[in-house]
Amino acid sequence: MKKRLTAWLLAMAMLCTAVPAAFATSGPEDVVTGGVNIQSLLEDTSDKGYLITTRDEIPAGTEILDAEVRSDFKLSESAQEIEPVERMEVYSEELDGATVSDTKAEYTTDSFSTYGEQLADLVIQINDKVYSVGSSLKKMYDTYRSDVRKGANSQCLLDSSSDYMENFAVTLQLSGAQLTSEMASAIISDLAWTTYRCLDFDEPQMFYSNGYCGMSGSYTSSMVSFYFRPLYGAYFEDSQALRISLNEQLHDVADQVVSEAAYYPRAYDKMKYFHDWLCENNDYNYAAVESSDYPITVSGTPWSCVGGILSNSVEGVEGPVCEGYSRAFQLLCQKAGITATVITSDSGVHMWNNLRYGQYWSGVDVTWDDGNDGTYNHNYFLQQVNNMSGHEVDDATFVSWLEYPNLSVIADSTVLPFYDVSDSFWGRDYIQQVYDRDYMSGLTCVNFGISSTLTREQFAQILYSIAGKPAVEYTDRFTDVPDGQWYTSAVLWADENGIANGVSDTRFGVGNSITREQLALMLYQYCGATETPEGYIDSFDDAAKVSDWARTAMNWAVKEGVMSGDNKNRLNPTGKATRSESAVMICGAIIEDQQAAA
Repeated sequence: MKKRLTAWLLAMAMLCTAVPAAFATSGPEDVVTGGVNIQSLLEDTSDKGYLITTRDEIPAGTEILDAEVRSDFKLSESAQEIEPVERMEVYSEELDGATVSDTKAEYTTDSFSTYGEQLADLVIQINDKVYSVGSSLKKMYDTYRSDVRKGANSQCLLDSSSDYMENFAVTLQLSGAQLTSEMASAIISDLAWTTYRCLDFDEPQMFYSNGYCGMSGSYTSSMVSFYFRPLYGAYFEDSQALRISLNEQLHDVADQVVSEAAYYPRAYDKMKYFHDWLCENNDYNYAAVESSDYPITVSGTPWSCVGGILSNSVEGVEGPVCEGYSRAFQLLCQKAGITATVITSDSGVHMWNNLRYGQYWSGVDVTWDDGNDGTYNHNYFLQQVNNMSGHEVDDATFVSWLEYPNLSVIADSTVLPFYDVSDSFWGRDYIQQVYDRDYMSGLTCVNFGISSTLTREQFAQILYSIAGKPAVEYTDRFTDVPDGQWYTSAVLWADENGIANGVSDTRFGVGNSITREQLALMLYQYCGATETPEGYIDSFDDAAKVSDWARTAMNWAVKEGVMSGDNKNRLNPTGKATRSESAVMICGAIIEDQQAAA
């Protein structure tokens, strides 16, 4: 976790006035502290009198008190209101040539998920007491994120006034803290800003507010209550009706792009399609970068996903800068089920994407790949972008307590993209083999469905694909196989070639989970139904449960190593076959023979 907790980082947190600065600037050099001593760090921040950090920074044995969430608590008459505060952060970068630097990545983790998930680890030290505040901040984050994802029904989208946002407030009891007015105001501002920034970086649907919020709160000597209001930037503030209309158009176009990307079943190809679509439909907005008041008085759209998604189709929507490209790419990925977030450079003026690819995280910078003359490249597509030249990461421009992911280069689409197939999963090598040959894809582009069962028509489709999808003329052979369905040709091909019969004379059994013995029979028939002696299944405890029509196929499967028993010496012939088991059996029945013949 972070070690750089200097007075400057703690004091700044990008505090702006009611007329916020248009561009972030980098601060003075940080001092790297080693062997962290919580008291010495607190003394370094004596101008504020408190320290926000993470649990792992607290010396072992330190008592951590719960800052109880009191959502039903009403502050007494002695409570005081802090002056409302507004903060804004804007990221934009003119394009330059990029070269790899010697800068080493810091503050990285191999277990990154989102920024918001890290909130739960935060603590605050006031004088000699340490309070756990993370659960409160995570609760606030979850409340806002749930609201933002309501789309046109989001209260943040409709009305971010203080009257309503007070309903999102959390109250922390800091027993014995003896808060001063300055300390309480600073704590409220820092905690609310940290929570807002996590939401801002994780949630591109909050297009109307990116990087801009107001915060308010109340306090006593031992309690703080606070909330933030996502504020509306220029163009988005004009009317509620406009925000609703933009939200509808944003999702319509984004959903259409994701629908078009369905042609590519692999995550790698989908992300490449999103990258290329953004390059082809946008030009970098140099005018926005060159004007200091553009995001305040002209338009905020270049800094939002609206700019990246709608600039080519909706009048009045300005084209994107780096933030608009990044948030648009993030939105498209999230709609396709791909976990993606954004990250900023140490200069505080550039933004790009980090995203999860299988068991790895990688980087994408659409902005620097867009040539703006109708050309584009893939120099920053699924690369180790973080800490390359122009992409050096320093949390001084975000918050100093959060980590970002270690990145890997994803060479091509053969790298497994599945979140549910860990490096140690027993079926990983088999899944890799069927994936390499396009014999099986995932339930989604990032989820193989290792424990999900297959239906009869799904397995017929797999064998049909392996066979090269030969032409099939439609007949009304089965009442549950109408013309024009994704499985129609596969089922009719399987029936015509004696690979799979129906569950009755008129029904194939579409939607029925395939059993292990049914799957073995289909593989046996596909592989030529070679003569196989009996006896191979007799040593299994449940051999008697194998159906008569499946005995030859099951003997063949055991003999050829296509199927084996479980740790209780059972074949489980009538059990449902999982997708992982199917991958293993396909490897044993088909791929090994292909490799032997090669």
